[in-house]
Amino acid sequence: MQYFAYPKSALTAIEDASLQYYHVSGDSLLLEGYENPLNLVWLQKPEEIMTFPAVYGEKKTGWFYGKGKYCDRLELDISGATYREVDGYGTLILPGNDTLSNVLRVNTLKISFTDSRPISSGFDLHASMETPPGHNDILQRIDQDSIYTITETYRWYSEGCRYPVLEAVKSWTELNGNSLNATEKTYVYHPFDQKAELPLDTANLALLEKK
Repeated sequence: MQYFAYPKSALTAIEDASLQYYHVSGDSLLLEGYENPLNLVWLQKPEEIMTFPAVYGEKKTGWFYGKGKYCDRLELDISGATYREVDGYGTLILPGNDTLSNVLRVNTLKISFTDSRPISSGFDLHASMETPPGHNDILQRIDQDSIYTITETYRWYSEGCRYPVLEAVKSWTELNGNSLNATEKTYVYHPFDQKAELPLDTANLALLEKK
């Protein structure tokens, strides 16, 4: 994964031919949209990814919704709920036996729904939804719907590193109680690599040098 500042957002992540757009509001990092060769999605209520500082034992829930389009042929309604917990603290041993201490692990579970229909001539990705779903609406839908997507993510954060050092992502579809189409990915963003790519981040560079 690589990070850049693009015109659409202050922080853009590039991963697997996909652009993910983020911004910071107060103490929170928010996902406000993403695009790839097939999909373009803009979240009117962004998805909260992290709050800072993270504290061991912290738990947070949230929800998000927005609009999208698929291949310029279908318009999409996107919504879902998130559950996040800082559930681990300790030592992380990286490939090659490099050891990091005082590492926090953050576990996020996201349940998302996508509704589609033929795209209309007046479709506006940024127009407000007529009846945006609330948190209780999404929780009710989780109980009632027969199909949705689950993404479980573990991220390990180390002091002095702007980005997660290690990230593991598993995603699958739940259909009538059956788990289908599971995918798993793992990413390593070594502190040495972060140090080389962040020459202007003097605060974190000082911490990495000390460690």
